[in-house]
Amino acid sequence: MAHLRRLTDFNMFMAQASQCASQANDEAGLLQEICDMAIRYTHFRIALIARPDEAQWFQMLAISGARAYLNNIAISARGDLPEGRGTIGQVWRTGLPIFNASFSSNAALAPWKERALKLGLRSNTALPIYRDGKVWAVFSVYHEKADIFDDQLQILLKEVCINISMGLDRIYSQQLKTALLDNSLVGILLVKNRVVQMTNSYVTHMFGLEPDALVGQSTEILYADQAEFERIAEFYEQLAQKRTVRITGVRLARSDGQILIADCSGVKLSDLQNDISVWTLEDVTSRDVARRLYHALVNAADAVLLATDEREMCRRACLDLVRDTLFHAVWIGRVSDVGHLEVLSHAGEGTEGIEQINNCLDQSCSLSQPLVIMRAWRDRELAYSNDELAEQANSPCFEFIRTNNWRAVLCAPIWRDGQIWAIMTFVSPQAQVFDAPSIALCKRVASLLGHALDKLDVKQRIECLQEQEAARARHDMLTGLPNRLALTEYLPQALARAQRQTTSVAIGMIDLDGFKQVNDTYGHEAGDRLLQQLGQNLQARIRQTDFVARLGGDEFVVVFEGLTPTQAVEQVEVVLAALHTAVEKPFPVTVEDTATVGMTLGVALYPQDGENAESLLKRADKAMYHAKQNKKTREKWWFLVKDLAGDAPDAPLP
Repeated sequence: MAHLRRLTDFNMFMAQASQCASQANDEAGLLQEICDMAIRYTHFRIALIARPDEAQWFQMLAISGARAYLNNIAISARGDLPEGRGTIGQVWRTGLPIFNASFSSNAALAPWKERALKLGLRSNTALPIYRDGKVWAVFSVYHEKADIFDDQLQILLKEVCINISMGLDRIYSQQLKTALLDNSLVGILLVKNRVVQMTNSYVTHMFGLEPDALVGQSTEILYADQAEFERIAEFYEQLAQKRTVRITGVRLARSDGQILIADCSGVKLSDLQNDISVWTLEDVTSRDVARRLYHALVNAADAVLLATDEREMCRRACLDLVRDTLFHAVWIGRVSDVGHLEVLSHAGEGTEGIEQINNCLDQSCSLSQPLVIMRAWRDRELAYSNDELAEQANSPCFEFIRTNNWRAVLCAPIWRDGQIWAIMTFVSPQAQVFDAPSIALCKRVASLLGHALDKLDVKQRIECLQEQEAARARHDMLTGLPNRLALTEYLPQALARAQRQTTSVAIGMIDLDGFKQVNDTYGHEAGDRLLQQLGQNLQARIRQTDFVARLGGDEFVVVFEGLTPTQAVEQVEVVLAALHTAVEKPFPVTVEDTATVGMTLGVALYPQDGENAESLLKRADKAMYHAKQNKKTREKWWFLVKDLAGDAPDAPLP
């Protein structure tokens, strides 16, 4: 019961931590709330999150509980120092969780043992917290009891750290998006039902207001008069239908009473329940290039946020960057080791035949100015030409470039996992369009796409880790057979199938005879090898519809489904005869020696001997124990529950 209560508390902690991580907007607040919840729900004595400074000494980012333990304590990330050989330092260096069962028996924790025991701390664990795909901090908790971190609690704590990592990545993404908005040279507003939700710093500069002064205000406050507000309202129907709208010559009012004339561009975001849109505001004196570029940035950001896989992310980005912008072609590609262009995604004029420029990628073009993409790929940095057509006048690709009117070309590397992954190419039919602001923005678009791809990789790795952890939690580490947790999940389903199909199920509890002598004679490693071989033998001899699990030690459980109720005993006898061959041959336990063991099995039948998994397992165990006690006089190696004298299926269990 204590274990179940602890498991319930941990599940509550995991649920609350997951909710907190999904809603938090501040790193420090998230970390402190996680530590507070660890103390509140799971009754840990200490919960902390730490990260090393430049000198490799851990500093506390958040802590809750018995803080006295950490007074004047030093924890290092360096493995060559005694202070760095504890659980926190090891986790930082390896990225693997560590579960310390006891301070008393762990020699690596000697520098902290006396202090821990004095404060009543008996065990602890440390787990990595990731951000942006790398170990960013360490989460550590301390308990007053030893040996509490069983498999289920370990899985729950790992899940909590995964949720913290995802929450940190989400906050980081929000901060990145906010930084992109604040660095824009046009005003950007997020509007919901014609109420301002968010602005960048340039908006407040345009209107002469304090930061966030417009947040929560009706957009009516932006316009010079009521008539202008009502005129713009008519464009919202067009925005709802077409997702984008452009309005020129909008009269806006600054805080000092001056009238500001601006062109406005709106993009409707994907939301079925609310009217949410992003608007860009710019002076009519601003260059048309800048306005269109930032409109493209908003489109590209929307594209990468909505996409769910790599291919869709690139496709959407290219499509949105040629929609109502100064670019008439955008494509993403890379150069192979043999010098051939591989196009990953494309949109716009001439992109269907980009592979034709492969004629310009070999040594025969060395006398000509290299194409912009070759320069960017070779130098691993942004490259551009404001008149590619003129520069390639003597190139074999000149006709292709002229036909598709590729005048100004800019190529920006897309970095993924710290390496150049591809090149994003922006093409305009106008020459001399790339100046410092537009170059910086194109570079930002490529960086945004690379960052989104990194996030996608992190998400996929986390999902893979979750699947692996779930599989490990349900399998025995030694034999690879399903374990007790897997059995508790499987048995109710097997009984439900039998009830629907009006069939019987046999549950057999196996205990090995003579296994202790193997361990005593040849050692536990030899015993482990025997158990591994036995597990393989049992798995090989059961039917595809049957199930075998290891409970621990030399105890196994077999489940036989699809038995005919009137012939269940006879059918079980046939299966058990084949199963016994798993131990009929001696097992090689060392290079020179073999060992022999036997099996004793108790069999309970559903529904004859019980109606639920717990009662059937107990009765099978009782039958097995009876057969074990009468090993010298028994006629066969297995025993049925129904043959137990005075123990009818409905009799109370011991």
